[in-house]
Amino acid sequence: PQCDQVIIECQIGREAPQDGKTCCQQLFDAKPHLTQQGTCFATKSQFPISAGLTVTTQHEQVIMDSEIASQDMLSAQGIAFAVVDSNISPGAALRTHGVTVQPDTFATIGISPTKVDNSDLSISLIGRQSCFEAGDHIDSHLNMNQGEFGYSRENCMFGKMDLLATSLLDCSFVLTNTSTQRCSPVNSNVYSNSFLTTHPSSPNPLKISSVPGLQNKLDEECPEDCLQTRYSISPILADLSDSFKQGLRDKVPSGAGVNAIVLKFYMSSMDYTVIKNRPQPFLQFVAEIGGIMAFFLGISVITLIECCCYCGFCMKRKCVGDGPAEVQQKRGPQVRGPESETVIEQERTRWTEEYKREMQERAQQLEANASRYVN
Repeated sequence: PQCDQVIIECQIGREAPQDGKTCCQQLFDAKPHLTQQGTCFATKSQFPISAGLTVTTQHEQVIMDSEIASQDMLSAQGIAFAVVDSNISPGAALRTHGVTVQPDTFATIGISPTKVDNSDLSISLIGRQSCFEAGDHIDSHLNMNQGEFGYSRENCMFGKMDLLATSLLDCSFVLTNTSTQRCSPVNSNVYSNSFLTTHPSSPNPLKISSVPGLQNKLDEECPEDCLQTRYSISPILADLSDSFKQGLRDKVPSGAGVNAIVLKFYMSSMDYTVIKNRPQPFLQFVAEIGGIMAFFLGISVITLIECCCYCGFCMKRKCVGDGPAEVQQKRGPQVRGPESETVIEQERTRWTEEYKREMQERAQQLEANASRYVN
């Protein structure tokens, strides 16, 4: 289907509503994208999301037997939308962030943007994490058939499915404007029986080992985006009123049933949240290691420093041999010469004479005191 066949009208903020043809020309890209959820129409990159947007769509009424159709088929009716950054392809966006709205529903969707900056983590000495910056080279198998949108982790994860299809079935699930042909329903059935079911029913399921190096490409990790903008949405769903449906009857072709969905997007808050992830400081890393060792081993960083110093001292004694015992052994026993013995003898004689003189003085003093008492 074409864009104006799906969109009945749209309205930007409080402006006057526009018909589907004018809306598609001004707000949506001319090229549709075929995804697993169906035909997808993406808004232009310069779209003023802060003003708000109301889109009214019409859909064919598909009657399914609930006893035969699976729950996934019943829940897939209506429209699927995703609010993502411009570097995510429509297929990856609907697969990772898609929200489905059933027919005859009025959905009010609040949007809150958050910017995540992981640039500093790529230069961290502790816990370094590689991330992809704008302008970096990326291998083609990490962004399979999605180069026109740029790289994102969502594109890489979604592209691995297309890498399997391109390598094993020679077809593509992603885009219609590639040199590789679009996968047919038969190819999709073979792919599903080979990789999406627990017990393959196909007699000859596809094998990854049949293509050399394919398993290594699939196991390669998709790098994170250094800068990415995430959008948190909060939808509120309500049934369309009969009066609203009656007003749409004049805007649809005659004879067509009114099976509409109204999506009203608005910014739930004008605040723009920025999350900047910084690397762990070195002192905090040392503190955490010390805390863990103190908890499990009963030692701290100071104890480790003391142990290192003691080990270094022991190694120095063993290698150099300058400990107290070795120094005393090097010096040898102290030997006294003739001069030292003469000095000691003189000192001993002087102490003896002084002692005798002191005793004589005490004796004379005692005699003097005794004669004084007698008189």
